[in-house]
Amino acid sequence: VYCGTGGAVNGDESAFSVSNNAGVSFDQESIIDTRNVAGVNTVVAIQSVRMTPDGSTVFMVTDDGTQLSLWKSASPGSAVSWSRVRNFAGTAGIVRVNPDYANSPVVYFADVAAGGAIHRSGNGGDIFATRASPAGITPVDLAVQDANTIYLADVASTNIYKSTTGAWTWGLPKSSGTGNCISLDVAMTDYLIVGKVGAVSYSSNGGDSYTRVSTGLGANNYQVLADDDF
Repeated sequence: VYCGTGGAVNGDESAFSVSNNAGVSFDQESIIDTRNVAGVNTVVAIQSVRMTPDGSTVFMVTDDGTQLSLWKSASPGSAVSWSRVRNFAGTAGIVRVNPDYANSPVVYFADVAAGGAIHRSGNGGDIFATRASPAGITPVDLAVQDANTIYLADVASTNIYKSTTGAWTWGLPKSSGTGNCISLDVAMTDYLIVGKVGAVSYSSNGGDSYTRVSTGLGANNYQVLADDDF
């Protein structure tokens, strides 16, 4: 099924769209309109990039000043390989994929804003369901342990939130120790590493408790990433 779309104001966020599943879902393939606040068709910034574990597919989040877009491409990407699979109002976003993507192709696309939505796809980005982040927080990073187990960090606190239902429900927050949260990474099952302001914390029990490490670390913002052979 082929479809042309038009936005409410001067065709903003419109595109030529294609469905390969009889209209169940559409991807925007060409003549894609990303328009910033000045009305110029442009991508302002790349916000987030993630590849599937086998390296075959890459997801990328961009913003145009008012809208976030999630793009998907086979790897390596080319000028004609990208499809836009999701977009919504926002200026900062995160994309994360299930480490077991080959058997369960789950993708999370989160809005980095107060009370930001979390969009979950169980079929590699074809169809998304919209969930809510915990009330009163602004997500700064999201880490995926498996298809339904994810962790969310609050930008303005030390708290880490955990969901075992694919962001449908959230447990009570657990403090990761002094220093606001900056980044998250799941090293292996139930082992979470947290980059912070001035420190790094880790949990080996699924986020129930955290150990804080600051030796040798200055008052900086720390991005963490576990080795594949952790």
